Amino acid sequence: MNAEFNEKHEEWSKAIGGTDRNTIIQQLYRLSWDGAVYRVINTARGLAPPAPDGGVQINPMFHNLLDDCFFMIQAVSIRKLTGKEARKGKRAAYSLRSLVEDMEQNVHLLTRGNLLSLDGFPMDVEPIRQAEQEYIRNKSCAGHGGFVIPPELDADRIEERHTQIDRLCGVNPSKRMPSDVVRAKLFCKMLERLDETKKIATWVNKFVAHAATPQSRDCVKADDLRLTLGHLWRAHEILCRVASILDVWFLNRHSHMFVPSAAYYKFKHIDRPLVAAEGISKLEDAWRSFEEETRQWGEADLTWLVAD
Repeated sequence: MNAEFNEKHEEWSKAIGGTDRNTIIQQLYRLSWDGAVYRVINTARGLAPPAPDGGVQINPMFHNLLDDCFFMIQAVSIRKLTGKEARKGKRAAYSLRSLVEDMEQNVHLLTRGNLLSLDGFPMDVEPIRQAEQEYIRNKSCAGHGGFVIPPELDADRIEERHTQIDRLCGVNPSKRMPSDVVRAKLFCKMLERLDETKKIATWVNKFVAHAATPQSRDCVKADDLRLTLGHLWRAHEILCRVASILDVWFLNRHSHMFVPSAAYYKFKHIDRPLVAAEGISKLEDAWRSFEEETRQWGEADLTWLVAD
């Protein structure tokens, strides 16, 4: 295997699915889990009984906060995954966009020979196929009715990988060469897909990560942005699809179910109210206590800052 490719491939593989808590796949797992939970909550809202004064019987204070938090967390997560982040050094961060850009810049390393070497596959399938047939004949002659072909003699598996690389390189199977290179166009298309999420990144930059002034917002027409759940779901899909293509076709060769399996029963106590009627007075006390605390913060007491 080419040493430069080996180093780059290891770097890319760790970024997308290594053991660190912030890898790209780990970010997508958290994004997907929260998305699944929110879908459940929205479904539950649809099951709420009608309220006598209109609407349904859900607490607007609680659900408005929940909506705001979900929307911001999802948007920030999408912004992190699509940011143009440094890949090395003190300011380095895991970003799907940065990974795609680096792979595009180093596409010359993504040759048929290098990709085959990841699995230990040879360029020529025919000797493996002949050895496989010889193995089958020997087993049959020895009277073995059922047996498993050793992985190193599975010619179909090698041919399948060649066929995948044919698609990546845009090469006719009859003209395969170890020097065939993956088409850079594939990475350009991935970046175009990621660009579809720019509206979300702008919204985060101007309203969440920073409290942008009118002048700053006007530069990108941020006040005209109207983000919906549809924008979040579409961005979510784009991120998962791009990450899947990278991992399956180029990197760890892993496919993913992005919503993690719960380690507990997901709907435990979900049929219970947040608080019983007799506990509402305690909620009122908590609200008034915080009101009083913040009232004191607003007294502009100079002695808090410096003694006279």
